[in-house]
Amino acid sequence: LVALFVIALMASAGAVMTNQTLRGARVLEDRGAASGELAAALNIISSDLAAYTGRKSQDAAQSEPAAAFAGYPRRADGRLMVFVRNGWSNPLETARSDLQRVEYRFEGGALIRRSWQAPDPGAATPAIEEILLSGLEGVEAGYGRSETWRSEWMS
Repeated sequence: LVALFVIALMASAGAVMTNQTLRGARVLEDRGAASGELAAALNIISSDLAAYTGRKSQDAAQSEPAAAFAGYPRRADGRLMVFVRNGWSNPLETARSDLQRVEYRFEGGALIRRSWQAPDPGAATPAIEEILLSGLEGVEAGYGRSETWRSEWMS
């Protein structure tokens, strides 16, 4: 009976250790996936900003004046920043510009990249949306350099 008790004790300790190891592996896997998603999103954002052109752009609704770059604090429509980027590859050499209007928004807990195939899209120009990050509580953007940072881009 004593030997059976010792074996049962060792088996239950082994089961607890295996369970903790598997749980730790799942947590580590989830954190790794979240870290990979964040790295991919930051790579896309930095690539877009590095290709910034300084060309003024206006949306189809023309609700705001044309601007080369617009950066906002938290807005009701979720818009964070809008600008035109260069270097949009055209491997099929279709009749389109290599300039692209890009907009970043925060809606429903997701950071969304919206782009158009033209720097001044018309009402019929389709927008391409890509969710970069989801499950976020909030997003804040800061604009400036050195020690002078603001919540809104001052042109």
